[in-house]
Amino acid sequence: MDEISKKLIEDKKFSELENRWMELIENPKIQIEDLFEIAHELKVNQESSRALMLLELLAENLFSQGKTYEAIEVYKKMAYFTNNDSKIRDKLVKLYKHLHQKSTQIDDFIELSGLQKGEHLFKSLDKLEEFLKYDKGNVFYFEKLGIGEVIGINPERREVILNFERQSGYHLKFDVADRLLKPVSPSHFLYKKYKEIVELKGLAQGDPIGLVKFLLKSFNEPLSSSEIKKHLTGVVEEKEIDKFWEKVRKKLETDANIEISGETKKFYHYLSVPVDKITQALKTFAEADIDRKYYLAEEHFKKNSEVFVRLLPILVDLGNECYKTCPWLALDIYYLCKSYNKDIEFNYTPNELINSPNLKEIVLKLKNDYHRKCFLREIIEQKSHDWPKVFKEIFLSEIADSKLLDEIEKHLSSLPEILKEIYQTIFFIPQKFPTQFQWLLKRIANGELAEFIIPPLLSRLINSLEHIKGIKQLFLKVLPLGKFDEVIKNATVDDARNIKSAIIESTSLMEYEKNDFLRIIHFYFPELFEKKEEIIYATEAAFKRKRQELEYLLTVEIPANKKEISKAREYGDLSENFEYKAAKEKQDQLYQRLREIESALKKTKIIDLKNVDTSKVSIGTKVILRNLITGELVDYTILGRWDTNLEKNIISNESPLAKDILLGRVRGDKISINEITYEIVDIQPALSNY
Repeated sequence: MDEISKKLIEDKKFSELENRWMELIENPKIQIEDLFEIAHELKVNQESSRALMLLELLAENLFSQGKTYEAIEVYKKMAYFTNNDSKIRDKLVKLYKHLHQKSTQIDDFIELSGLQKGEHLFKSLDKLEEFLKYDKGNVFYFEKLGIGEVIGINPERREVILNFERQSGYHLKFDVADRLLKPVSPSHFLYKKYKEIVELKGLAQGDPIGLVKFLLKSFNEPLSSSEIKKHLTGVVEEKEIDKFWEKVRKKLETDANIEISGETKKFYHYLSVPVDKITQALKTFAEADIDRKYYLAEEHFKKNSEVFVRLLPILVDLGNECYKTCPWLALDIYYLCKSYNKDIEFNYTPNELINSPNLKEIVLKLKNDYHRKCFLREIIEQKSHDWPKVFKEIFLSEIADSKLLDEIEKHLSSLPEILKEIYQTIFFIPQKFPTQFQWLLKRIANGELAEFIIPPLLSRLINSLEHIKGIKQLFLKVLPLGKFDEVIKNATVDDARNIKSAIIESTSLMEYEKNDFLRIIHFYFPELFEKKEEIIYATEAAFKRKRQELEYLLTVEIPANKKEISKAREYGDLSENFEYKAAKEKQDQLYQRLREIESALKKTKIIDLKNVDTSKVSIGTKVILRNLITGELVDYTILGRWDTNLEKNIISNESPLAKDILLGRVRGDKISINEITYEIVDIQPALSNY
């Protein structure tokens, strides 16, 4: 509130305030909120009628200036100053009709809103605004379907119908539309793309940087390069977009109105107030933590910008300060600065760091792959005798990445015995080297290292699925059915038996995948498959869990999938409908699981844990074994496939250990497991620890 008005109110000079009010509403610099504050103070001083009169003068003045929307806001404010709002309602009706005179349904909207029927004023206005938001001709953006125009609205059912770029006649309820649709004003890039694309195409030819800045200004939020190119599609020919964007991107980086953020993924944001990019970059660098500082420096180095020149002395000081505490960072800084100017001097050299006790850690923590390659070469030169041992340690480190593994393998290729030892270590203990094992599988999938895809090793490969998450698809690529067939035909009976057991016990393979592999084994080794009807043994608890799994499938997953399919159909052409194809594929998998579970439950026999025969090792018993060399005791509990818990030594009656070695044995029998001889010292009911 201005000081003159404030003083007049304090002195109760309300008549003079009216004159002051007229001066204020004619002053273009006065904000409407200041006038609302004066009206509020009048209400506090029991002058609501006077405030009401002054606000009406303001509304009329705004309307005469063509500011209809602002006049509507004033009349809304007036409702707080009177208990009789009928006059206000009449004024609002006239203003809305004037503001939306091109609308063919404005009278219907006003009628349905209840604005003239005495219903709650602000609820009526909310309804009216909602109807007008989805009036015919209004344009919206839907990320999934592109630009769309309202072609119909049913206010009674709160439903809107739109024609989008990628689908026509799309029906949406208001509440759903509020979440999915973004209104697009006539001044927005997307509106012009939809209605006036010729104008934008002209900009693309004559002022490409202006076109992209207009796009960014329209969205008023950071956009990635992929988002920008998506919006430019249609304005710029698709085959030319990458070339167009690359040309514009370089200019955006030096534009004072464009803010660029992000590391690996860049985002571009239009700023109405220009900024000094060099000052901003130096400030960002100063405020960054030590690791971020390096990434920022590398980014400016790639651009060959003036900023990097300003950063050089700062980087040298930083490297000199941290080469003892963070030698990997200091080394990255060293190589980066030397790449720019070989004459730059540091208080340390890579040769000094090679003798560091943290050599392995330095290699692993270097941020730049090229710098790591340079350092590895220097290690070979400086440690001519020890480098293979160092490289092996680095290779088998927990935090080694695939690029580093590739580089080290390249250097060790001249030492095949060491490489072979490394490969075998990884393959035989995959759970200890998950990153390296995935790297090894990729090599095998590319047709290399065929010595690992042989019958004696196949069960190990299958068992690796239990230890390492996320490798199943890679495993199936390494071992497609054709390759599996080729390996199995050359297997011995013992190899085939081990492979079969590994497949059956796998918890990662789907039943249909197991069956595909088992059919091939059956073709070459039918003697490994019993013809009698399968019985699945299970405890009552395991049987109940399997029944619950079936129930969940029937009542939750399958109904949810049906909804997904129904929803996906709404997206249009089924031949190019990814959501529909994915949902149908999932449906096939669900029904496959359903058939498998139903079939398994029919074959199930409940283990009677209360009446177990302990005269011999049988299903439902716990067998105690003594290692005849060390004297140590080990126990195994034999239950069904659904009860298996290897951490507790609970094994399936179908496992090779149970089926081929333990079942049927009695106390005093001597058995061999992994070439170690044990004696059965006791057989107990499994119930005691289950």
